[in-house]
Amino acid sequence: MSSRCYCPAAVRINTVEPRLLFAQLHGDACVFLSQLLPLEKKTTKTENETPVSVEETRSELLGKALKSYLKSIRLCPNSCGLYYDAAIAAHYRLQVLLLLRDGKHANAVKNLREMAVRFIKIAISIAPGSLQFWNALGVIESSLSVRQHSFLTAVTIDRKSGVSWSNLGAFYLEANENQLAQSAFSMAQLMEPHQPNGWIGQGLLDELAANQRNAADKASPLSLSKALSVYRQSVALKNSAAEGQIGVAFCAYYESDYAIAADCLYSFLQQNPKETTAWNLYGMTLLEQKRYKDSEAAFSMALQSLPPSPSSSQTSISLPAVTLLSPGALSKEGISSGEMERIIRSNRVRVLAGMKRYKDAIEESKKVSDEKSGAWLQSMGTLFFLDSQYQQAIQVFDKSAALYLSSNDVVRRRAVLLLLSRAHYAKGDVNAAKQTIAIAVKENPNDIDCVRTMTALAILIKDFATALAVLQNLYQLRPTPEHAYLFALLHRA
Repeated sequence: MSSRCYCPAAVRINTVEPRLLFAQLHGDACVFLSQLLPLEKKTTKTENETPVSVEETRSELLGKALKSYLKSIRLCPNSCGLYYDAAIAAHYRLQVLLLLRDGKHANAVKNLREMAVRFIKIAISIAPGSLQFWNALGVIESSLSVRQHSFLTAVTIDRKSGVSWSNLGAFYLEANENQLAQSAFSMAQLMEPHQPNGWIGQGLLDELAANQRNAADKASPLSLSKALSVYRQSVALKNSAAEGQIGVAFCAYYESDYAIAADCLYSFLQQNPKETTAWNLYGMTLLEQKRYKDSEAAFSMALQSLPPSPSSSQTSISLPAVTLLSPGALSKEGISSGEMERIIRSNRVRVLAGMKRYKDAIEESKKVSDEKSGAWLQSMGTLFFLDSQYQQAIQVFDKSAALYLSSNDVVRRRAVLLLLSRAHYAKGDVNAAKQTIAIAVKENPNDIDCVRTMTALAILIKDFATALAVLQNLYQLRPTPEHAYLFALLHRA
């Protein structure tokens, strides 16, 4: 479990009371067994054929461990190591109960959090020079000021501890103090260059820099490349560093290296099968590779990993889960699971459309319907159009165009009007198609797409006079040989 700091009476094995030794070993065994359980969500059956989830089994084991450590504390109340073990067991069980997400353990979660903090503070009061205890307090405690004080104390006790510096860097990163985080992660790399946490933290900072948009709304390729290099360094140092794997995946995805992104996400999800955001990114990566079936499966896993309603709107998703003495979660700004569900289902709609399962895509899109969103209506109308449901497409496009008009979104309204014109034409209503595209041209007289679409429609319905007039305007906007040839051809006709 841990390297204990026993009380003087328990230092020599021949003076240890058998009950104390048994309780300690039993607690260690329960914690060890809880870590051996599979990560994926499975259920087993007891002798009475009652299904029991892996999380419930893990919670039960950690509960037994906690009871054993409490018994040990009663037998040896001055052992800082026993208080530390009890605090860690309580913290681990707290994390498991949070994963269950069933709302039945609110009081237990509160009590475990208070117990973990109380026990680790007692351990510190007995052994105030232990950086391990101070680091643990920084991870367990929820108060920002206490966390900062804990990590600063840890680095003061031992300035050569890379773990302490990386924990301090993670704290500053979560507090949006990027310069202080940069200094802490640099110290972690300097003090313990063989540990991946400092490199992972550096990668996070570089990734944040890459996501800062310039005037052209483009990510900084230099920062992104630097982040990718640092993440790879962390993975090379420790192949099981999950944060490094997901960091490589994010950067590779942004650089359109989808094969590398998919491989890293697959490795990450083997260790973290419940990470919603990772499943979503994995689905997006597979979608870019046109691996539609695999992508659909990934998005389905993402939906399964979401917390259930009604608590979902209050739950935040972050990536990855914080582990003890780790640099922390990769995502500082969580989003609600309700928002995450909308994102996942919207991505799944793209997959179903790519597989030409338009009816399924329509039903999936209805699950995240937003009648007040012009973008959602535009997407829905496109699905109806692709499924040859032209009347429904026309109705939805009309609503979308009206919303864009009210919000003065000229660019998106123009795009919807072009789609609406196509829907009218596909339905066989040529006059409505012509009127719609005329509105688009009137609102956007210098728009190439509108003018070209109007020209094409006029040619299709053999309205050559209109086609010549519009094409002349098109040639003035863009005098290309192609447009000159079309104009001459129509003029001759």
